[in-house]
Amino acid sequence: MAWFDAVRDIYNHDDAMHGAGSGSCDCVVGLQVGREFFQLIFEGFECSEARKVTKAKLDECDFYLHMPSKDWRAMLQNIQEHGHATDNYTLNTLDLDRAEGLSTSTHNDQVFSI
Repeated sequence: MAWFDAVRDIYNHDDAMHGAGSGSCDCVVGLQVGREFFQLIFEGFECSEARKVTKAKLDECDFYLHMPSKDWRAMLQNIQEHGHATDNYTLNTLDLDRAEGLSTSTHNDQVFSI
């Protein structure tokens, strides 16, 4: 949890993080990292809480992102090496490269059709 708290602190105190792709939002985001589960709570321009949860708590999330631990590690290593995610390690690319996608919503409301 120390890692999540450090990232949360950076996000909350660096106004540069609150621009284009990192703007204001109100949502509960879940992360599945292998067999571990986390919730991040965003309120406006703040990530107010990060906590380890049970799998059942993912049902309370607006959506959750899921990848095997090795894929999360590869993404974080790429960010550490380059200062940001590069081509094959952005969340968009990781989502599009997976037949099942990267994001899941137990509310079935994240994808809409026209």
